[in-house]
Amino acid sequence: GTHFEWAVNFAKKTNMRIGLHLTLTQPSISFRKFLWRYFTGKIKRNWIYWEWDRQIKIFKGSLPLHRIDSHHGVHYFPACWRVLMLLMKKYKITLVRNPPRKICWFHPNIKIWISRNKAWLFWKINKQEPWTKPLPYKEEIWHLKE
Repeated sequence: GTHFEWAVNFAKKTNMRIGLHLTLTQPSISFRKFLWRYFTGKIKRNWIYWEWDRQIKIFKGSLPLHRIDSHHGVHYFPACWRVLMLLMKKYKITLVRNPPRKICWFHPNIKIWISRNKAWLFWKINKQEPWTKPLPYKEEIWHLKE
């Protein structure tokens, strides 16, 4: 829409590096409904991939992509994280923003509070390789290792 076009023009004029804020919710779908659909298996990984791939293509058609994150930090949910890693490799995106506040993760048998300083617990719980490492200047930004 017009806000996106204005932001693109502003970023180009000021030579500003911009990140993409991915979303899986709409005004008609609350975050609570999204969580219910996610944890009951009604949101499939291929849909997440399709939706985020579409958003990245639109963004990259206008500006170079500096970093990526998601609305409500859903990119840290296991299925979403796996999709994000595929898309980051596909589009050669190396920075992902870590949510700055404590988040409660719900998993079939796991409930844990994770702060930005204890994000390593997320990797252990999900049996993921530590794809990211914190950058020295800001704990909220994580860098994708090749």
